[in-house]
Amino acid sequence: MQFTQTTSIFTALLMLLVVSNTERCGQLGEKCSRFYKDQLPCCWPNKCQQVDEYTGKCVTCIKTDEFCVDSSECCSKSCHLYLCT
Repeated sequence: MQFTQTTSIFTALLMLLVVSNTERCGQLGEKCSRFYKDQLPCCWPNKCQQVDEYTGKCVTCIKTDEFCVDSSECCSKSCHLYLCT
């Protein structure tokens, strides 16, 4: 009985965590920000492509000649000197 009760509590907490994280991330095409202080990330697996200095848009991958941090963000799968190549 104890195992089932513990499992139920764990499952409820996990679902709460998933729901709360889902509310704070942008869906495809929505506004986002790459700055931590803004707290506007895109929902996984989407990436935030900068539109101007302060805002971005959630996309499936970042196009060539746009800001990147890691190659996995780029449509080309290549990030060099912080630009998708």
